[in-house]
Amino acid sequence: MDSGFPVVTVAIVILVIYLLSAIKILADTKRGVIFRLGRLQATRRASPHLSYSRPRSTAIVRVSLRQEALKYPPVVLGWNLNGVSE
Repeated sequence: MDSGFPVVTVAIVILVIYLLSAIKILADTKRGVIFRLGRLQATRRASPHLSYSRPRSTAIVRVSLRQEALKYPPVVLGWNLNGVSE
């Protein structure tokens, strides 16, 4: 019996897991900023849906494209339109 079969099978399983870990899925409202070895890749960005990145050397940081409304307290002014202070 050939003892190379289990080794090849384990190697193929590890390769498939490695390749599947490189696939990233982004929502429609998000983009991905790509960092390779800790540096920003200005020429590339990950688009929505499926993206492929090299495992271990490339990181994709998800960024939301949604606009967020912030609540600020009202500003109290010391004057009004008639020039009389309150």
